[in-house]
Amino acid sequence: MSTAGRSIIAIAVGIALIPAMFANGADLPAPRQRWIDLRTPNFVIFSHTGEGATRAIAADLEELHAVLGSFSSLELSSPIPTYIYVFRNDREFRPYKPLREGRPSSVSGYFAPRADGNYIAIDGNARRDATGIVYHEYVHYFVANNLPGLPLWFEEGLAELYSSLRIRGKTVEFGFPDPYHLVLLRNSPLIPLHELLTADHHSELYNERDRKSMFYAESWALVHYLLVGSDERRSQTPAFLDLVVAGVPPTEALAGAFDTDERGLEKELRLYSQRDIFSHLESPVSIEVDLPVTLQRMSHADVLYRLGDLLAQQDESRQEAKDYFEAAVEVEPRHGLSWSALGVLAEQHARWVAARSFHDRAVANSPDDFLVQYRAGVFLLERGRDIDGAVIALERATELAPRFGPAWVELTTAHRASGQRGPEVIVAAETAHRLSPTRDDITLDLLRLYLAADRRDAALDLVGASFTGSSGSRERAWSIVADNDLEHVRLLLAEGRLDDAGKRLDLAQGLIADTAAPAAFLQRVESLRSDLELLRFGRRYEEAIDLHERGEDGAARTILVDLLGDLPPERQVQAIESM
Repeated sequence: MSTAGRSIIAIAVGIALIPAMFANGADLPAPRQRWIDLRTPNFVIFSHTGEGATRAIAADLEELHAVLGSFSSLELSSPIPTYIYVFRNDREFRPYKPLREGRPSSVSGYFAPRADGNYIAIDGNARRDATGIVYHEYVHYFVANNLPGLPLWFEEGLAELYSSLRIRGKTVEFGFPDPYHLVLLRNSPLIPLHELLTADHHSELYNERDRKSMFYAESWALVHYLLVGSDERRSQTPAFLDLVVAGVPPTEALAGAFDTDERGLEKELRLYSQRDIFSHLESPVSIEVDLPVTLQRMSHADVLYRLGDLLAQQDESRQEAKDYFEAAVEVEPRHGLSWSALGVLAEQHARWVAARSFHDRAVANSPDDFLVQYRAGVFLLERGRDIDGAVIALERATELAPRFGPAWVELTTAHRASGQRGPEVIVAAETAHRLSPTRDDITLDLLRLYLAADRRDAALDLVGASFTGSSGSRERAWSIVADNDLEHVRLLLAEGRLDDAGKRLDLAQGLIADTAAPAAFLQRVESLRSDLELLRFGRRYEEAIDLHERGEDGAARTILVDLLGDLPPERQVQAIESM
């Protein structure tokens, strides 16, 4: 059967499934709900709070983005979109909050980093102003993009620190205390420091309503002390974080960086948290925020899709997301993003025929949507057994959204799966690395491509400029280069290119000597060096034999004497026995 025939059958199967898809009936938003889609250079905001409040949030976010950019050289632009959902109040936000033991969490906002988008959702009418909440959540994005591996208490404390940021003319101020935090700190016992330092996203401390507020307050107090309240601790904190991110237990990290133990730091924190006055930081800043904005009212199908997509991104499976996508295609049968999302859900349940039909329908209805093309390309690559189709879809995704990093990553994989070894695969990998420089897996993939193309200098430059936050990945990268060098030497020896083999072996030996290479590499170098010497010996010996057979015994004798004289005694015996 032709490809076209299979596609028609797949679409027919998908259409046949549709009547059964609307049996669940989630509590969906009413068509009369007015949502707006506002886009700035760095954010996509879906809001139910009204145009004025949404524009204010967008302006505040772009200011924070500019301020963070002026403070550091860290990467601010994201290789994936950042979607921000602003709900009008807690009642409307509640159905879309993350679940904890089957019930909505007690949060006024949350951040969810995913492979193809960052998701931030907030209650626009919370106790804290919307700007503070969205600042808090945006700092999570900033940390995820630049400083992966930070402990939870530090990330949350840092987000709380920046949530109070104010811009006054050419001065930025942050670190102001939240009065609610101060009340808790002064009237409640502190969480034991060991429990705070070892908490993660699954800890009861972070998820229970009564304890979570204290977790935020104490995390803020500790980060405030380390970064604002103590000059000595501020100078030591980077070393402490380096140790923690490297996997050193907090107790050892404290001793290594702060020259104290948990009991000592806990005592310092207890005294600090009872202060009446907390200082804040001020810094001159010169920022210009260019805020071109596009704004439009969302159709009901768009609202259904976006809210369903938010549910689909949560850690716990939210089956009602499917109801939203199905309702969207019932309202608007040509809604490509919803068909695409149904395809992803079908993949998650190994319903490959249905998934193919949904993706085909999505592409047919929304050929110019980068996410539709990307999802279809990934499906064709992983499950559709259509590598050529995957390449076409992923190339189209990169054309539509040149800064969408995941499409470049998958396009690199698709090119390699198709057997492509030309410049296209390296260009795709280089683009993926440029957009996601902190992704070690992408960097290592590009490294291997450089080495396969015998671009050793480019590989060395790549390793030297990458893995700044991961010594383990850097060592692995150097090992890959060294292994490639030694394999190259072996092939050159097999081809009889002894001079080239010697030069490459010298390069490999120099590289290994400058890095913490395992002993196995040094053994391989010695073994290859021995092989090279024997091959050189054999070649010179054959030259001496040729001279002898031509009657030039004096020249032959000179070569043999030189050969034996260059070898240590034990090797001389080995060489003579091999003659």
